[in-house]
Amino acid sequence: MPEKLTAHTRALREEFDQRFTAPRELDRDAPVSMLGLRLGGRAFALRLDALAGLQAMRRLVPLPQSRVPLLGLTGVRGRLVPVFSLAALMELPLEPEANWLVLIGHADPVALAFAELDGYFELPLTILQRAQAEGAPGARSFLLPDAAARQLIDTAALLEAL
Repeated sequence: MPEKLTAHTRALREEFDQRFTAPRELDRDAPVSMLGLRLGGRAFALRLDALAGLQAMRRLVPLPQSRVPLLGLTGVRGRLVPVFSLAALMELPLEPEANWLVLIGHADPVALAFAELDGYFELPLTILQRAQAEGAPGARSFLLPDAAARQLIDTAALLEAL
């Protein structure tokens, strides 16, 4: 037999349920984790929450008849993953040797190869949102607090283009 709820208990239950249905408020001061890298001497950044992984370059098996930007295949976590030149996808000069891979796409991952890792940093969400609103798709730039300009790479757009 269901027990009767008091008015206070009913109010607590409704408040609890509403927390799951109400839209989440974004903390405008929350930092966004970013990975810095360099392509063709220019500074770029990737949002860490958009990446499925980062690792040092592994053995790359070139495919017959493959053309840039597809560099070949590599093994990642027991799967064969296509590796693309990030510089070529960004329409920059090819790098002589890629040292790093970032993985994008969780269901069917794709690896993006690049030569120079430039570090980790955090950026306030407000600065990132302003850069995304002001910039053209694929060319969103922002200034870091130390006044160094970086271009944000839209990994979702790259994955869709591939």
